[in-house]
Amino acid sequence: MRKTSDSAKQIIISALAVSLSIAILDASIGIIATETKFLMFRSILLPIAVTAGVSFLLLLLSWHLAGARLVKRFNLDMIPAVISLGVCIGVTELLISLNYRNFDAYWTMYRTKLFVFIVISIFALFISYFISRRIYRSQTGALAGSVLSILIPLILTIIMIMIWLNKNSEITAYHLSLGFFSIVILTLGLFFLLVKSGFDTTIPLVVLMFLALVAGPAFFFMTKKTYEPSASGFKPSSDHKVKQVILITIDTLRADALSSYGGTATSTPNIDSLAKDGTLFKNAYSAAPWTLPAFSSMMTGVSPTVHRTFASDSVLPDKFKTIAEYLRDSGYYTAAIGDNFYLHTEFNMDQGFLEYNFYPRRQMVIDSFGATLIKKSFPNTMNPYASTDQLTDLAIDWIGKNRDSDFFLWVHYYDPHIPYAPPTEYISKNAVPDDSIGYQLWNASAIRDGHFAPSASQRKWIKELYDAEVRYVDASLGRLLEAFKEESLYKSSLIILTSDHGEEFWEHDGFEHGHTLYNELLRVPLIVKLPGKHSARVVEDEVTTQSLMPTVLELTRIPNESGHATAESLAPLLTESPSSFAEEPLVSTGLLYYENREGVIFHGSKYIESLVTGQGELYDLRTDPREQSPLDLSRNRLKSDQAKNIMNNHNRKSEMLTKELGVSSTEKAALDKEKIEKLKALNYIQ
Repeated sequence: MRKTSDSAKQIIISALAVSLSIAILDASIGIIATETKFLMFRSILLPIAVTAGVSFLLLLLSWHLAGARLVKRFNLDMIPAVISLGVCIGVTELLISLNYRNFDAYWTMYRTKLFVFIVISIFALFISYFISRRIYRSQTGALAGSVLSILIPLILTIIMIMIWLNKNSEITAYHLSLGFFSIVILTLGLFFLLVKSGFDTTIPLVVLMFLALVAGPAFFFMTKKTYEPSASGFKPSSDHKVKQVILITIDTLRADALSSYGGTATSTPNIDSLAKDGTLFKNAYSAAPWTLPAFSSMMTGVSPTVHRTFASDSVLPDKFKTIAEYLRDSGYYTAAIGDNFYLHTEFNMDQGFLEYNFYPRRQMVIDSFGATLIKKSFPNTMNPYASTDQLTDLAIDWIGKNRDSDFFLWVHYYDPHIPYAPPTEYISKNAVPDDSIGYQLWNASAIRDGHFAPSASQRKWIKELYDAEVRYVDASLGRLLEAFKEESLYKSSLIILTSDHGEEFWEHDGFEHGHTLYNELLRVPLIVKLPGKHSARVVEDEVTTQSLMPTVLELTRIPNESGHATAESLAPLLTESPSSFAEEPLVSTGLLYYENREGVIFHGSKYIESLVTGQGELYDLRTDPREQSPLDLSRNRLKSDQAKNIMNNHNRKSEMLTKELGVSSTEKAALDKEKIEKLKALNYIQ
């Protein structure tokens, strides 16, 4: 009876040691494999718990179902058999960990490679059995096994911590190495003293497993940050004439990428359908060529020269009241679902929202086998990233839960922003892939820096990847609009669709966005569907997305406290009295890259001036909408002087408003190391 009890204890000790070792190795691989340079230590804890727990259960289950029988059938040594079975399971898990990013592809497209994983794991099983049997049968086998069962997990833990420190601290490699060897020597010395005194290694193994399975996850969830909105005495109301206001924004979407705007490369039937039920603004322009200043103007109605949210670390000042704040204070339940780093709470874009669910989230877990299981099991809660389909699912779920409330819902899609990684079914069958680029373009830094100059065919393929992402978003948007209809919300809702800016594909010898004020970056779609209306109207007037806030307030009959500070409301153009709309010059500025510029669109013309050199460009948008032929300034002095006067008056008024509101300088976002590294990964800062 005692022999059976001792055998069971030895099996448990072996299973604990192997499972812990696998989990720590998996975490070490994950730290190295995860692209984020700065990783919070908490991101390691949950994958360790999952890998250790799963490995332990798989090992005991495999032993119970087959291992014990095979040992008896072939007269094998029990403990080496347990260890080798654990190694087999562990090698399979670690191979998945090493191929973390391609795991879905392996599973769906290259299943034969999973067979290779299994062959390697079986080979490891045999090798580890013969090695551990040799140690086990030696004269000091029992002592060696006892020592190694705790020593290996301890040493691996020290190595894992050193790997994390090497990636995330300022400590030099020399000092890390010195510290590593010092700690290892102390650990070995202390451990052998304990073993010599007859210390039972079961206790530290159980303690380590407890720390991995219980203490680690507990700390992970205790330190998890949650969004806490400022409700400020929110009182819901249901007596609004417009019950639901829905703002759908699609990042980086050029107007001419849509078939409803004359685009021929893509077919966007769902956006076209929305346009048929509403008003399409043919000449809508953004206030800035990149996300943060563009949305700051969209949400507040004021120019970038007033809110001054220009820089990559700027914050939208609290002094400006947003659409969400107006609607919340009027009794609308306000919520936002989307993906874009620059729309996070650090940049104060959450003003007025009672719910704010924006991706990418903090790096919750490292990329590893444990992470694979976590993200497959809880895709909507544990994944730091969200696909267009997942955002749509979240929005549909939210609508189902809140359909009976008066609400303002903002849904923001990150696609078609770079990285261009569309599902392959949305790529045109006539497109010619470029093998050197593949089906994903992850960032623009090499192109922008001049280290990669795409050929004509490569440029065409890159544009196709972008167009495929537009088709992908349109398909998801179709599901979202269908959900509105199923919940009987579509007809009665005010629905607005627009974008923050466009994307350049070498029209002016550049790529991506944030660097110019040409139409490929500023001209965006703007579609407004009024409650109960099916107008299919097209408005030719030049308008700005900065008008969104005053437009929504006028349509929902909420007084605009900002008054003259904001752009003109578009409500007259949506009703039967377009003549009451006073078309104003549209000023854009706030470049992210290179020297800043300021541009103005007025009466079918555009003037752009460098704020560094003072050099200007003038275009006739009616005859040259792609801005390929600048007009001779000496021959068009009257028009260029008119443009300069408009910009000078605009800046003078902006300066007065900033002083009146107390906006003396650009406020800075409080960004920790992880956030800064995300900005670097997105190529927004160096």
